Amino acid sequence: MLSANRNIALVGVLLCFIYGTSYPAEIKEKRFEAGVGVGYLYGVFGINLEMNIVNNLGLVAGGGYANKFKWFAGAKYYFLPARFLVRPRITIGYGTNSMVEYRFFEQYENGHSTGTFTELDEGVLIGAGAKLMFGRKKTIGIDLDFTYGLTHNFKPIKFPGKKITETKPQAFFFSVGFRYSFDLF
Repeated sequence: MLSANRNIALVGVLLCFIYGTSYPAEIKEKRFEAGVGVGYLYGVFGINLEMNIVNNLGLVAGGGYANKFKWFAGAKYYFLPARFLVRPRITIGYGTNSMVEYRFFEQYENGHSTGTFTELDEGVLIGAGAKLMFGRKKTIGIDLDFTYGLTHNFKPIKFPGKKITETKPQAFFFSVGFRYSFDLF
């Protein structure tokens, strides 16, 4: 039963790939995209806007909320033209790029306290991923990206006086979102 489901899924993926790569060359890339999603490219939980400035190259900005406003700005380069169902890409930019969980210990006269807190850092971010666009005109789709924060500040900002006993940085992160492509003019 399991191998039959796997074979059906494999055939489905193959048919989607064939269908996605068989569009005529006149499908052109839309000038603008808007997305809603989760991840550093979306300001953690928020929106992402992209403007295609030339073929396969776009400027991107994202903003969202995670205890306070978080943001991202950068560029994306696509390896395949807009007529393909799956468009692999690379991303580089600056903004929210890593999450750090701190464990602390604090000694008092009458005892001690321990706890954890999390901070989101800003810096340079790189990523690799793909955009999957569906429909006849390829205007609706999904974004999938793995990102890595190149620069970090693993010093606590929120509680600088606490004795940190353990630091758990998370520079790798996954972004996923829903996209809509359009032209304004």
